[in-house]
Amino acid sequence: MKMVAGRPWYSDEDMENMSEEALIGACWPRESNGRAIDIDRVVTKHLRIEPVLVALPDGVLGQTKFSLDGPASIEISRTLADEAAESIQGSLHRYRTTLAHEAAHVLFHSCLFIDQGPSLFDVGPAKAVSLCRSESVARFNSKVDWREFQANQGMACLLMPKVEIVKELRNMANVPRDTVVGHLSKMFMVSIEAARYRLEKLSPVTSNGQVPLL
Repeated sequence: MKMVAGRPWYSDEDMENMSEEALIGACWPRESNGRAIDIDRVVTKHLRIEPVLVALPDGVLGQTKFSLDGPASIEISRTLADEAAESIQGSLHRYRTTLAHEAAHVLFHSCLFIDQGPSLFDVGPAKAVSLCRSESVARFNSKVDWREFQANQGMACLLMPKVEIVKELRNMANVPRDTVVGHLSKMFMVSIEAARYRLEKLSPVTSNGQVPLL
């Protein structure tokens, strides 16, 4: 990681390595399907943070608070968590991506807050808050706030580990790309959009339509 114009810059390799270290620190926990990463366990076991379910403003899925006198804290929309528990369509994916997004804020931005103080987030002297809205979480657009873009990158790394995607791709040679995306979405319990983004990031289609071997 290096600083560019006062902002942290992480290479793709930095993000992959930091995310993998978090997964190793949590002993690669799995969801009930035996394949998807149990992101709740990563947060509680590796980051040692107990996410709190709270009532958040409309459109806000989660937030991370950084303080000068203690560790970061993560708050998740109680409405989102309730919808996920009730298996409302798409809600479990949103819950998982939101929690992973907040975890990435902690991984990538805690040290900067400690180094630079609350001015990094510009919300006052006592604490810094990163509010994560529905239009920024799991929206892989470089035009969103740089902190949100980095958190989305980290979210993808945490929920869809590179080493496991590489293995899946090598086992699915010559399978249509849309089929691969659907498989990864189901395997990692993420949205089609998130799976497609991760696949394109790791194995982009070339100009001649071929998929390079990882």
